[in-house]
Amino acid sequence: MRMKEKKIIIKVPASTSNLGPGMDTLGLALTLYNIYEITLTEGEPQVQIIGKGKGVYPENEENLVYQSAQLLVNRVGRADYRFKILIRSYIPTSGGLGGSATARLAGLVGANFLLGNPLTEEDIIDLAIKLEGHPDNVIPAFYGGFTVSCLTETGVKFIRCDFPARLRVVLAIPDFYISTEEARKCLPDKIPFQDVLFNTSRTAILVAALLTGHIDFLSFAMEDRVHQIYRKNLIKPLPEVLEAALKAGAKGCALSGAGSAILALVTDKEAQIGEVMKAVFQSYGIESDVLVLDVDREGLQVQVVEN
Repeated sequence: MRMKEKKIIIKVPASTSNLGPGMDTLGLALTLYNIYEITLTEGEPQVQIIGKGKGVYPENEENLVYQSAQLLVNRVGRADYRFKILIRSYIPTSGGLGGSATARLAGLVGANFLLGNPLTEEDIIDLAIKLEGHPDNVIPAFYGGFTVSCLTETGVKFIRCDFPARLRVVLAIPDFYISTEEARKCLPDKIPFQDVLFNTSRTAILVAALLTGHIDFLSFAMEDRVHQIYRKNLIKPLPEVLEAALKAGAKGCALSGAGSAILALVTDKEAQIGEVMKAVFQSYGIESDVLVLDVDREGLQVQVVEN
């Protein structure tokens, strides 16, 4: 007798990280989602992608979602379990919006649930961070909102913070992809001491400004000298896009994660700010899409499907 197939649907938000100086520490969940349908099956493994990831990500067991699910079943000693996975992909694949974190979380959460939750929530988070290498996308994607996190000897520590309700996010997403690995190769082995001090002060005042609503501080609080200055070689319009967005009325601007997307935090003039960012990319012969998003405050959501 064939087993009754079990299915779970997982909705995971995109996220932006760093917000300028807070490299690998600050994260913000956004109202843009990938949706994953994961089914425990006795049949052959399957992966199907609908949407933006089609033709970009593998539709087989090499897919990050399937690999993450397989990692979990191997870890709990049930390596013979197989999955059918349907991915509805809405998060742009251009980079910097936490797409890999959504995939890894979905695979881990889905497999864990379908196997009867052998691992705790903390176990899932720790596994996802080990796969990602850093917590700044994993934590907001799972919990939603604005998060501050760090890795310690005893695991990740994080705080989910209030975020000013009047701030929205404008994203300019160029039509080229930069992998996190590629972006990290641009970074030097040593950072000048004055640049470290610069970023420490900017990160501190950025978090304080967001918590207290002093959004007029964001224009300088989101400045960075640790990673953006080096990654502009991969994204040549970066300094001009940031400058143009600020002149058009953005409160603060930064590279989204490792790029290639660039974000602006705004209170109004969303369309105008998006257009000037797009125009700078066009002046370099680069096409881009503009998205206006809010902050997701729910994080990862699960729907159980009874067959």
